[in-house]
Amino acid sequence: MVGPEGFDGAIIGIGSVATPDGDQEVLVYDIQRMVRILVDSEDMTLEEAQEFIHFNILGIYLGQPGPCFVQSLGSIFPQPGETIH
Repeated sequence: MVGPEGFDGAIIGIGSVATPDGDQEVLVYDIQRMVRILVDSEDMTLEEAQEFIHFNILGIYLGQPGPCFVQSLGSIFPQPGETIH
């Protein structure tokens, strides 16, 4: 299974994707946890972490099937002052 490096703490499970070769398992990541990892480990602001995730993680192709990114509640990128879980 393929996924972005450095975000193992954001993995919330394994999903299944139908492909021409049969079902394949994919890693499932929580976007909020990914943002929190960057804020905590890379000393980024909330806005910097959100932008990084948007352009460098969600916008890249990692192969077929790639990982799945989910937002548990609310918008993908919370506004300043909102809680990151």
